[in-house]
Amino acid sequence: MKIHLIINPSSGKESGARSGTELADILSARGHIVSRSYTEKKGDGTAFAIDAGKRGAELIVACGGDGTVNEVVHGMAQAEERLPIAIYAQGTVNDFATQLQLPLEAEAFADMIDRNKRMVLDVGRMNDRTFLNVAAFGAVSKIGHEVDVEAKTMLGRLAYVIEGIRTAPDLLNIPMPMRITMDTGEVAEGDFLFAGIANSRSVGGFSHFAPRALVNDGLLDLIIIQRTDVVTLGQILMRLRSGEHIEHEGIAYYQASTFEVTAENETAIDLDGEEAGVLPAKVQVLPAHLPCIIP
Repeated sequence: MKIHLIINPSSGKESGARSGTELADILSARGHIVSRSYTEKKGDGTAFAIDAGKRGAELIVACGGDGTVNEVVHGMAQAEERLPIAIYAQGTVNDFATQLQLPLEAEAFADMIDRNKRMVLDVGRMNDRTFLNVAAFGAVSKIGHEVDVEAKTMLGRLAYVIEGIRTAPDLLNIPMPMRITMDTGEVAEGDFLFAGIANSRSVGGFSHFAPRALVNDGLLDLIIIQRTDVVTLGQILMRLRSGEHIEHEGIAYYQASTFEVTAENETAIDLDGEEAGVLPAKVQVLPAHLPCIIP
């Protein structure tokens, strides 16, 4: 099989290059024709994915974190032929890989590729950008972008938690009046602390953040945290690990295929952990859009 690896060398506490090279060597030893590209700047993953398809790749492997996967998927979604993707998770959080229970070791990952079992995934589209896992809105979604790069490399997921604790009092006082209209006829309107439209259950390192979400059901899941006080927010966060937070009165949960999102104030958008402008936005599902190698 002709396999092209798109590697983010700075992912995984700077271990991305080593992990990608190890996987490439294993696949080559197993008889695959392997080529690779290394990302250096924003947009490289998308460009490399487009180019790999034109050069005859039969499988593209995204080796990096959620941001790398996002860029690769955006490039693959533009191709006329839907090549399959394999996600070799090497980032800080790796939400989508967690959802699919993908192997993290090179030999096991190569075994998965050789078995070549596939699932056709839904993909999200926000305006003219595609995403695989989540589109998030508001001040809370910016936490990851405020984390110092060195701290993120050294501490991994803990860096996000520390930054969240540091900024939480300020975030609770930032008004974020939003209106979200769905193709189901439902409308969610109010002053929200967070709103996220997810394709998978795992968001922000919480594996049950959107507990009803499936990656191939033709729907996206909207999770809203209403603006509240610190004590109530703490109660919600305590329930996140089990997925019981969606029963809390401070949470609103919807499923639909199209969402129109507007805000009165300038409100940031985050796609799979990467900054993506400000609202308004139209978010929709692209059902059965991307073949993916799975265990």
